Amino acid sequence: MPRKTPMWKRRVDVPGPGALVEGHIRFSDENQRDTLTAESQKRVINEYCARRQWIVASWSIEDSVSGGAETLQDRPQWAVHIAKIGKQVQASVCVDLFRWSRDPGSIYESLRRIREQGGYWITCDEQHALDKIEVDYGAQFGLAVSAVTAKQQLSATSVRTHMGKVTRTRKGLSNGPVMFGYKRAPIPPPPPGYDRMTYRVTERLPHIPDDTFVETAQMTLFDALIKIGELRAEGYSYGKIADWLNERGIAPTFRQNHKKRLTTQFTIMAVQNILGSMFPREFVDADGIPTGHGTVRDSENDQLLEGAHKAAWGATLCEKIAQVKEARRELKNVSYATLTERKRSGLYASLARPYSGLLICADCLSPLHIHTTTTYQDTAYRLKVSCAAGGGGNIEEVHLDADIHWLLHFSLHQEQQQQIDQTAKKYVQPLPPKTDPVLEQRIVELRAERERWSKLYAKGLITDEEVTEQLGAIKQELQKLLSSSKQQFQVIDAQAIQAAGQQWLQISELWEEMTAAEKGKMLTYMFEPRSIAVNILEGVISRVRPKPPFDTIMAALLGVEKDGAGWIRIPLPNMIEHAQVIARFSAQRGIKPTPRMLGYSNRGKRFISASLIAQMRELRQQGMSYKNIAKRCHVAVETAKRHTQ
Repeated sequence: MPRKTPMWKRRVDVPGPGALVEGHIRFSDENQRDTLTAESQKRVINEYCARRQWIVASWSIEDSVSGGAETLQDRPQWAVHIAKIGKQVQASVCVDLFRWSRDPGSIYESLRRIREQGGYWITCDEQHALDKIEVDYGAQFGLAVSAVTAKQQLSATSVRTHMGKVTRTRKGLSNGPVMFGYKRAPIPPPPPGYDRMTYRVTERLPHIPDDTFVETAQMTLFDALIKIGELRAEGYSYGKIADWLNERGIAPTFRQNHKKRLTTQFTIMAVQNILGSMFPREFVDADGIPTGHGTVRDSENDQLLEGAHKAAWGATLCEKIAQVKEARRELKNVSYATLTERKRSGLYASLARPYSGLLICADCLSPLHIHTTTTYQDTAYRLKVSCAAGGGGNIEEVHLDADIHWLLHFSLHQEQQQQIDQTAKKYVQPLPPKTDPVLEQRIVELRAERERWSKLYAKGLITDEEVTEQLGAIKQELQKLLSSSKQQFQVIDAQAIQAAGQQWLQISELWEEMTAAEKGKMLTYMFEPRSIAVNILEGVISRVRPKPPFDTIMAALLGVEKDGAGWIRIPLPNMIEHAQVIARFSAQRGIKPTPRMLGYSNRGKRFISASLIAQMRELRQQGMSYKNIAKRCHVAVETAKRHTQ
């Protein structure tokens, strides 16, 4: 088997007549008016290929590629063109070496790839060709000199470009792409008798407001830019501003990717870039006087200068935008603050849950924990407690607010005041003694006994079992005596009832205007922990256990008696009035009241009873699967799994 010829010994063949080639065109801006525009490069390549009798099969055009991007990674379209040479077409033709690349490393890497693929490369001026470079040392030296010259030209171009940008900035002109809401000023007509071949427009004009009218939004694009600033000043987030623009059919006018395609919708990043730009902001001079013009940035001295374009956002609006940004930054970084700093900042005022720690299920007495931002959930299914309401029901916080509102407004204000006065008169009597010598003596003895057993255990004279047994018995008796002593000597007088009655009337007047944190403080002040029993099936509060003297006032106003445990049963409210209160509270919170929230969906709804739960657990103990249990009991598989795990 013959050996494969090494790469360095292979000769590069020049394509003959009829060969398929691809022309490579590179230009900086389609509006440039020099001899190297796209059309002029095409004309030169077509004329050269016609002399060589080559067929231009396709074109590789790099649109608006800056001179700073010279590597294959920075120019993906150029890399695709190189990959075609020797496979889809036979050769690549470009105008000159400067249009091919200005980086020596990229030049040699591209030619190496073309040679490995068996392709051919040449410039239209025939100063550089792949076959000459392989065999002629003079051609190799010329390529090296041209590559170094191109690199120097690139550096010089970068310096001239930077100097030109600085000069334009100090004239108040923009150097970047046209911002949303603005457009380029129309080019002035040439003077009479101008030379078409030599005339060039060298003077740049400031950008002007874009008066393109959007029918769906009934505003121009410049008005949309002004609206973006106003929405941000009102506290809108980037996402909400983007949604506002997209809903009204306002499309961006800038490009957001390397493929130079116009995007059809605004994104969060696009709105953030617009609001972060200084271009539409009104410039304020050193004396603090707004100028009415926009702002440009001098990159050389890193300072802001007055622009020549019209400002979209006034100085007052810009201050509001900055305040909103600072407030959102503080809210974002509040998680790094200490607990004391969070309390002082008022963060918990909007995150407070007023009924936390107060709710229990009226059927199984299981506590209700926070489930979502607006609901509380029964925990009977977690605690493995049988509950007639199913053990996992939810209740809306709006329902609870409406129930407390109904409880506070059970009767008219005048009737409440009269009832409070009559109740206070019943308690105008001499106060009984506040201490019981027998109970106090027993409590002192138990505390001394507890201290004695603790000392014996510390000296190692008794075991762990003995000290646990003795201290446990002392603790139970001591807790019983302390609780009975507290209940026995909680004396209610007329003055306390009058004060509590006034607080009751004040709370009833301000209940709708209170924040969540204020409601939580008032409820904790009025009710004992775990003292609001909720009927999950009906979605209402069924009974409560207030603190003294609010229990006396509530029992008198409702016309009911307390039971032995201090519970007061709450009559069911009028469902029509109850639904109206719920709808009003929901509107205040910006929530759309649903039929379930208003209590209508509870009618005819099947709840899991305690007997059905017991049946499902028994079937599970017999080894039946969740799916078969669900079929037997006519429930969902998840319901069977939840109640039997």
